[in-house]
Amino acid sequence: MIEQFLGLSIQEFYFYLIICALLNGLILFPSSQMTLILAGIFCVKMKLNIFLVIFLFWVFNCLGNIILYEITKKWGIKLIRKFLPISKTKLDNSILIMNYLSRK
Repeated sequence: MIEQFLGLSIQEFYFYLIICALLNGLILFPSSQMTLILAGIFCVKMKLNIFLVIFLFWVFNCLGNIILYEITKKWGIKLIRKFLPISKTKLDNSILIMNYLSRK
């Protein structure tokens, strides 16, 4: 019924699930709770393997988080200096403290 309503094949469902998981890892949208609830509904209606769906979501969400970490590690301070309304000395002190704490 849902397959006819949305016109989704099983491959398209997995593709959209992977895209949603990556976006959730990168920009925290769409919400992982809502995505997994909807994925569970689709699993029941389309008779899909729920463990495969959860595994795919977990793997690609972790991949999105890793990509976000690497982007932040490379350009994070430049972006913060550009977009946050914080004085330079406060920001430099905060960065110094975070670097000191992360090395322990």
